[in-house]
Amino acid sequence: MGSSFRAAFGRGIKVERTAAGLTQAELGALLKVSDRTISSWETGDRTFPWDVLPELCDALDCAPADLFARASEEDRRKLKMP
Repeated sequence: MGSSFRAAFGRGIKVERTAAGLTQAELGALLKVSDRTISSWETGDRTFPWDVLPELCDALDCAPADLFARASEEDRRKLKMP
C-alpha cells in the first residue's frame, strides 16, 4: 500500500478522532493498542491493519468512507480520487 494512501487514511483517522473528542491514548485503549500505534497510523508511518477497521469506526462513530472523505485535495489528486 502506497505511502500517499497511508498518509491520507491517517489524516482521516486523526480528524475523526479529534472530532470524537478522543486522545490518542483513549482511542488506543478502546482498540487495545498503544497511543504510539495510533500516532503511527495517523502519520502513515505504519500500515493500518484492516481487521481493526470495524472497531475503529465503532470507536469514532463514523463510516469507513468518512475516514477517506477527510483526505486533502492533494491526497485526492495523488490517489486519483474524485
